[in-house]
Amino acid sequence: MGLGKGAVLAAGVVLAAGSAYAQADGWAGLYGGVTLGYGESHNTLSHNDLGGTPQDIDAAGGLGGIVVGYNWVNGNMVYGVEGDLSFAGIDGSAASGGGSSHAVELDAMLTLRGRAGVRVGQQGLVYGTAGLAGQRSTVSHSGAHPDWTETYLGWTAGVGYERSLPGGARVGVEVLYADFGSQSEVHTLGGTGGPHSLANDPSGTIFRLRAVFPF
Repeated sequence: MGLGKGAVLAAGVVLAAGSAYAQADGWAGLYGGVTLGYGESHNTLSHNDLGGTPQDIDAAGGLGGIVVGYNWVNGNMVYGVEGDLSFAGIDGSAASGGGSSHAVELDAMLTLRGRAGVRVGQQGLVYGTAGLAGQRSTVSHSGAHPDWTETYLGWTAGVGYERSLPGGARVGVEVLYADFGSQSEVHTLGGTGGPHSLANDPSGTIFRLRAVFPF
């Protein structure tokens, strides 16, 4: 092989490697952005000291927030860690007997998750994600119960699809299921002359769009 042909071949290898690195590097590194979506929450209220059947309350509404993450690339595989904070208006109510009702309102949610996915073509990414999830919600009662605001911590898992755009921005869609564990509180129930224990066991599903930008 002549020197000229060898130089051309070497240049071709370098250019191909540089192109592959640039393509991979488009998914790698630090990024941040926004999310916007819809959430459904299922809550199971239990009156621990009064007995009776637990009460189910379904809530729904919108949410939006910010997301920050970091990706590593290995061939067609993309790995990363991501955190997000959303503010929400997810609420619902149900009759609790005696002409009264309970209501639940979820106003904030956060997650800290790992992500792992495979690139689809040059612009797409299909991924799975799982990690920790937390939320803050308030249970209220139309009768004698005081409002109860509580923070819950549990787990989340889901799937998503992301697509890169010219200039480095990426847009996508994501579905997450979350189980927030259970919390209880004790308060004085008016008219009963003593403390009353109430527990809530919330879970939910989030459907959201996302747009992120590399830093």
